[in-house]
Amino acid sequence: MEYSEQLTRVKKITEDLLFCKDDFFCMKKSVEDLHEIFSAITLINAYQLNDDAIVLPGGKAISPASAAHCLLEFKRTAVFLRGIFKAISDLIEKEKNVIQVLYAGCGPYSTLLLPLFPFFNSSKLKVTLVDINKISLNSSKKLIASLGLEDFIEDYFLDDLTTFKVDKPYSLVVSETMQSCLENEPQIHIMRNIIPQLKKDTIFIPQEIRVDFYASNFDLFFQKSIYENRDKNIQDKIYLNNFFTINKDNVLDCSLSGVVNNPAGNDIYMDLGLFTFIKVYNDEELRERECSLNIPKRFTFSKDSGSKLKFWLDITGMPKINCITI
Repeated sequence: MEYSEQLTRVKKITEDLLFCKDDFFCMKKSVEDLHEIFSAITLINAYQLNDDAIVLPGGKAISPASAAHCLLEFKRTAVFLRGIFKAISDLIEKEKNVIQVLYAGCGPYSTLLLPLFPFFNSSKLKVTLVDINKISLNSSKKLIASLGLEDFIEDYFLDDLTTFKVDKPYSLVVSETMQSCLENEPQIHIMRNIIPQLKKDTIFIPQEIRVDFYASNFDLFFQKSIYENRDKNIQDKIYLNNFFTINKDNVLDCSLSGVVNNPAGNDIYMDLGLFTFIKVYNDEELRERECSLNIPKRFTFSKDSGSKLKFWLDITGMPKINCITI
């Protein structure tokens, strides 16, 4: 592949993201540099103020500008790119056939796959891009054409991923269409539609999403920096119970409900927090406060509310967490 000046720059920036480990300055600068290139080509900027979201029965498909802004969450982008890079590398090493990849919800930049194309050969990797937003899909088309990466693309579909019909034996599916605690966006509906249509050995990214109950002191929790939490192992929360864990194996029968003791009355850990943990691929994970997907959700109850609390994620419409005291 002959690299244009822009694509050479994209590859170098992505290489920094893949291998700079926890160098936050490097990650931040890298995603800002990618955004500079992508927004100049597509004319879709992460800081545009609009609301072109599409509301589906199973959740909201965010606007192109909001999807573009996800790129700037540097730890989120770095960890997903690292996990997907490892997954593709593992598949290429294992399989003799061309690796077919489905990107379900590509957004305006195809952020989680496009930057990886220069590291692979298009004769071994073919990608299908799907998005329900025509502006986003056309933007990804324009970006891929401008960078000379069309050889990696198998197809484009403008479609609703909650009803999309899988048409190929994909080896890898990537769908990151979520918010913290899986509220609002259609991640679960997309998983429940697509995963049953896949081969048994297809890799689905993220591999697992877990939401846990913790007793916490949120005032203390948000006063401490993430660096203090990691380096000094400050105990600002206490594990209580798992709310739900969803993955490829249990997607259809996962119970999206849980019961937990009311922490009210504890002098220190009086808040109840829902914490989201995401296993992207193998050892690539996102934990609390590393991006917007991991912002904990706070609940505060009185001692009179009852000794036990029942939570459930209602996905009959826009995904929403409900709670009753029992």
